[in-house]
Amino acid sequence: MWRRHRRLTSLLATTAVVLATGVGAAGSAAAAEPDDQRNWVVGLGDSFMSGEGASWMGKNYRSGSLGDWTAIAYGSSLEQTFPGDFSGAPGGMCHRSASAAMFAGGSQTTGKNLACSGARTYSTVNSDGVYKPGIDFANGTGQAAQLQQFATEVTANGDQLPVIMVSTGGNDAGFADVVAYCAAQFVTPLASACWKSAGDPKSPVGAALASLPTVRDNVTTAFTNIKTAMDAAGRPADSYTISYQLPPMIVPSPQDMWPPLGGDHGWGRQDYGGCPFTDGDLTFFQNTLFPRLADAMLTGLAQAKQGALADVNVKVIAPAFTSHELCSKFNPPKDNGPQLNTVQPVFDAYAGQGGTWVAPIIINCIARNPDASCATKRYPTIMESVSGRVADAATLAVHPNYWGQRALAACHELIDQDPQYNGQVVRCGPAATGYQPLGLDSLGRPQMVVTGTSPL
Repeated sequence: MWRRHRRLTSLLATTAVVLATGVGAAGSAAAAEPDDQRNWVVGLGDSFMSGEGASWMGKNYRSGSLGDWTAIAYGSSLEQTFPGDFSGAPGGMCHRSASAAMFAGGSQTTGKNLACSGARTYSTVNSDGVYKPGIDFANGTGQAAQLQQFATEVTANGDQLPVIMVSTGGNDAGFADVVAYCAAQFVTPLASACWKSAGDPKSPVGAALASLPTVRDNVTTAFTNIKTAMDAAGRPADSYTISYQLPPMIVPSPQDMWPPLGGDHGWGRQDYGGCPFTDGDLTFFQNTLFPRLADAMLTGLAQAKQGALADVNVKVIAPAFTSHELCSKFNPPKDNGPQLNTVQPVFDAYAGQGGTWVAPIIINCIARNPDASCATKRYPTIMESVSGRVADAATLAVHPNYWGQRALAACHELIDQDPQYNGQVVRCGPAATGYQPLGLDSLGRPQMVVTGTSPL
């Protein structure tokens, strides 16, 4: 989910090697030669853009034991998972993954990740006292300020910055709180399903719905700030495209839930699938929460397009993870998953094409007494670090995982620099769905296709 929540965690893994480095120092005297000119793709916004879940590849399906939740790992520390997070720079603790979508665009582009996991549209300090830069100019370190500085360096080096990818607005609605609340209701005996609280403004679900007018206006302000930053950096409005990435649906419809996981309150949905939601919750996400949140985001962008962005090419990507959502019946977990600590993530005819593109929710149990087994499932605590170490509290849960980020990158490649999609909301999804095999494209990403468009 978009806002970092210290309790929302998944297993810790590390990402692939960094695929791009920063530009040279600002104010370089000589412009780059044409053959050396780089085309930068910049990512702004929240955890869906920063790559929060991109170090997670999959899960071995063996049992409900926490020790049997496994991830594809490249290392064993947060420093390896999120390079640069501990440098003390404004991006510190933003979990900017080397596997995020802007780094998977091929040899023609170079990625720059300015997004921040946990960021709202505006800069904040979270409950742990960690600064989260929004898309503003706060203290000269907001993401808009970082974009202005970086774009100025791009100009000085004679490079281009043709695409700005953006994912923002979900944290303003408190989406992480909604997921945490729904998961807690699911595993709490006799608790009411979370979707039933949609009419209560005091519940996280009701509060999220009530916040949507504010989300709309905050999104407008964020995009206006992007234009201000690019103007100040000397980047002409016709030299770049802003590509707004809407959140993909993370769970399937009730009829597409993997049957062995059980019914509305079956523990299998959590123990084996990492998806602690009732059928009513799934329907609420599909038919109410996600559509209304997307509508607020789109309206906010449309307002900016009528104002500050009038002369900027704007596109919207509405990505779909069809058949690859968490706990989908089309791609259930396997008995024997890929080996740990491989050099590259495994993509085979089932696990890669098949496996989920969303990181699961992990729940630790607190037993009634020290001698009781966690399997008693009494007094569960939601989304704690599996290891119990604060340093491992990387909130991967319900974010696009490694393959999800690569699917998003493939969608961006199809759409971002194609002029026919200017001013359009473009739906993008897997080239094959259901039980049909899905291959990789030439860059090792899931094959994605445009499935429809509509005016912004």
